[in-house]
Amino acid sequence: MYADDSTQYSVSSNITQLQNELQSDFDRIICWLKQNKLTLNTLKTHIMVIGTKQRTSKINQLSIIAEGKSLESVETSKLLGIHIDKNLTWETQYARVASKLSQRIGVLKRIKPYVSGRILTMLFNAIVLPYMDYCCTVWGKCPNQGNIDRLCKLQKRAARIILNVKTSELSSRQLYKDMNWLPFSDRVDFKRATLVYKIIHNHSADALQNYFTTTQSMHQYLTRGASKGNLYLNSHNLDYYKRSLKFNGCEIWNSLPQHIREAPTIQSFKGRYLSRFFAQYTV
Repeated sequence: MYADDSTQYSVSSNITQLQNELQSDFDRIICWLKQNKLTLNTLKTHIMVIGTKQRTSKINQLSIIAEGKSLESVETSKLLGIHIDKNLTWETQYARVASKLSQRIGVLKRIKPYVSGRILTMLFNAIVLPYMDYCCTVWGKCPNQGNIDRLCKLQKRAARIILNVKTSELSSRQLYKDMNWLPFSDRVDFKRATLVYKIIHNHSADALQNYFTTTQSMHQYLTRGASKGNLYLNSHNLDYYKRSLKFNGCEIWNSLPQHIREAPTIQSFKGRYLSRFFAQYTV
């Protein structure tokens, strides 16, 4: 018997401490597996050190022993369908998503002569959009703007196929307006804002409860941000942190008008958010 997608992790700024903790954890895991007559597939078990390029370049590979075998160190690993790399650049994830989108948009192009635009839109929502949306709240903020632009270009290619127009016929703005679509980068913001709403209103996983802190709870006096119900932004210099849901989610939430934040239900929140976004197309 095997338990797939099980992950053991440890956090430390000291590599020796990190190795000792992981080795101790693996020793206990192996002991538990043997007691329960289970087996660890060492060929599918990898280790990866995650950190900034500056830090990871100075770290030697960890040596973790499991059942007498040294586990392989990797620079990227797939977890629950997401490709995580050691520097959290999400390069591999973006490349895989772009490849999936390109293949499926090619399918739309091949069947375009035989079906209506409505059917093409339904197919896009069924076989293309899920690859863009799946866990984009985690990997959607990428340090390489070129990766984001690549997905936006693929999104626009799909729109031109569905609308049956050439590249020069409609602007990007008009394409998104006609399709009633959010550009990929804006869609990530929408997904993150929705997740923040769920967390604040206790509609998310237990692990995310109390994930955010209000500005009001951090100050004894009433500030402008506190009076608006803003979330507390913990200042940080690392770009990793600034791209995270913890920081960027607060930025997105604090930028929303009060009437959107105070939506009574998740459905009304989404409706108000999208209405505000698409209103810019009419300006």
